[in-house]
Amino acid sequence: MPRVVFAHGWGFDKDFWAETIKVFKIKNYLLPDFGYTGKRHVSNICQIEPTIGIGHSLGFAWLLKNLQNPLCLISISGFDCFYRIHDRKTIENMRTNLKRNMLAQMVAFHKKAGSRLMRFPHFEEIYLIEGISYLLSWDFKEKLNNSAMPIHAIASENDKIVPLGHTKRIFQNARLRIIETGDHVIPTNNRSEYFKFLEDVFREFGI
Repeated sequence: MPRVVFAHGWGFDKDFWAETIKVFKIKNYLLPDFGYTGKRHVSNICQIEPTIGIGHSLGFAWLLKNLQNPLCLISISGFDCFYRIHDRKTIENMRTNLKRNMLAQMVAFHKKAGSRLMRFPHFEEIYLIEGISYLLSWDFKEKLNNSAMPIHAIASENDKIVPLGHTKRIFQNARLRIIETGDHVIPTNNRSEYFKFLEDVFREFGI
């Protein structure tokens, strides 16, 4: 059974994947946390065994950068290059707003993403700004387009962070499943479609 590497998106943490791991009873996995809510833990990936990467939003780009020759990659509301979706000025404004009023910026982001958080966690500015630097600089368009590995993607029509038109461009060579609702956080806002999607992908790899 391959090892599953989970990578959460900007403004989230490793708990984003807790229900997925529980539902599918995944035992062999790697769960990095990029520190946006103060739980920083990122270790080097030793790919001795076959690996599958599943990434949400910026986490999918992180997998494109860090996984070498995985069996497949799975995108949940992911992208290859954020500044091809939102201009750099808009992204720079996110960084400015973080320094001015971090909580207000994160509340606005999660609202746009469709997150239904009853209370907001403690956010870490240093790591959020690190993530924004990746949004401003990472571009894996060519790597994604030229990749021979299987890529499965799921996206929502009402995603306000990665609009559907961009998703279709990004994953034109991938197996893309489009669902009506789910916002930018499909695993929490449309669990039934999300779990069906993952079940189909995992079945191919004996998970």
